[in-house]
Amino acid sequence: PTDSLMSEQATPVMKVAVSNKYSQATGKHPGKGYGNRFFEYGALVEPNRPTKLQALFHDDRLSKTDSIKSARWHITQLSNIQESGAQVERHAVEDDEVTVIFKHPGSYHVKLEAHSEMGLRVQHDTVLTS
Repeated sequence: PTDSLMSEQATPVMKVAVSNKYSQATGKHPGKGYGNRFFEYGALVEPNRPTKLQALFHDDRLSKTDSIKSARWHITQLSNIQESGAQVERHAVEDDEVTVIFKHPGSYHVKLEAHSEMGLRVQHDTVLTS
């Protein structure tokens, strides 16, 4: 039998949870009022506001037996690139999360490399819109 928690590469599926002051206070992601016709729910971030990105197992069953020990974040702006200055500012990095400010509206590629307590190495890519 195939374990439903594992993909073809035998690595658990990860996700990036996005939150900020607004979503922590209301329980809703930025962009909730936009009807989500243009943005995937949870993939919209507000420019120039601290935003927390957290590495999570996509399947909550894995979270009961394993946890993320460390994560490396690579964030690159894909559109509306400005000629000078940082596109992203990092403010705090913890074991499984990073707090950043997306400086300009545009699309951002987020690559996550995570290590779990049980020794799993996981990679995940996503695109966020600011």
